[in-house]
Amino acid sequence: MGNSLNIVKSHSINVSGYEVGGDVDQQILKNGLKLSIPFNGKWVAEVYGIHTAFLQSAAVDSYVTVGVQAGMHWYGDPVSGGAGLLLLGIGGDFGNDYKDVKVRLGTGFRF
Repeated sequence: MGNSLNIVKSHSINVSGYEVGGDVDQQILKNGLKLSIPFNGKWVAEVYGIHTAFLQSAAVDSYVTVGVQAGMHWYGDPVSGGAGLLLLGIGGDFGNDYKDVKVRLGTGFRF
């Protein structure tokens, strides 16, 4: 389980007469849960869900991220949890009038 409150602030700058960036003042609340199930020694299956809420005005008020992935330990000791993973999964972000689905092929490391 993970929870976070992110505070993002930025200011635009003027570069050679051009305005670069934008003024951002946003607080973002995230609450998530991931279930990892090891099997066959080197393999793991994971399912996760994350709720993201923007506390200031934004294009979407909130969205939910859901996904599943499977991975194989390829580095380190999988029993100690410090192993590298090669992961393949599918997931997406879903909100009012907003959808983003993606396939992931990547690595992950346990700390």
